[in-house]
Amino acid sequence: MKTSFAFDPADYEYGPATPYVRRVLNEFSAIDWFVPPSCASNRERAVALLGEHNELARSYEPGLFPAPEDITIRAEIADGSRFIELCELAKGVPGEWDWRYGALKKLLVRHRNGWSRLEQARALQPLTPGEPRPGDLFMSIGDSALWYLPCKLDTSGLPKDQADAASWYFGYALTDMVECLEWQFAQKNTIIETNPFFPLLRCYGTGFYPFRLKPTSFVLCALGA
Repeated sequence: MKTSFAFDPADYEYGPATPYVRRVLNEFSAIDWFVPPSCASNRERAVALLGEHNELARSYEPGLFPAPEDITIRAEIADGSRFIELCELAKGVPGEWDWRYGALKKLLVRHRNGWSRLEQARALQPLTPGEPRPGDLFMSIGDSALWYLPCKLDTSGLPKDQADAASWYFGYALTDMVECLEWQFAQKNTIIETNPFFPLLRCYGTGFYPFRLKPTSFVLCALGA
């Protein structure tokens, strides 16, 4: 199952960051969610991408991320019940699971270095009242700017308990995509290969979904056929 932003990024300009914004949005739209991996090599690719994500993040904030030799990454292909189990375990240990709202959030905030969502929005579009257009990226609420990327994943083809877990997990992945864009804007539009959020997004594309239940231990879970 794939998602869509209801616009073609090629039809919109985002200033100097345009090629990077388009690449991130296109990569995310191309992900086929919660289906078995398309090829056997995706397991090794997922492990490599998650390792790259950790190493890049550590290169900016070594105090927040473990050294490569200290982490373990276990990849497994399981059924829907195992994926649900991992989601429930993650919910039970948010301090460890949420490296997104823990270490990654701190990394992003420190990296902004004065970058402002409101200033970015003003640079890209006039913040006028009313409904934003698809592709605008931002919408104005009073004196603030919010991301505007309406995006839904149709999980109706999954059993209800698995659909609930998939929707919960997808919400985190969507946040990662938005933060990947924020990083790129704050990076002053240099190459995307230095963006630690980008290999995390590409990891999702392999069909293996990362969970961190301990500070130095990751599980990559893929759904079996």
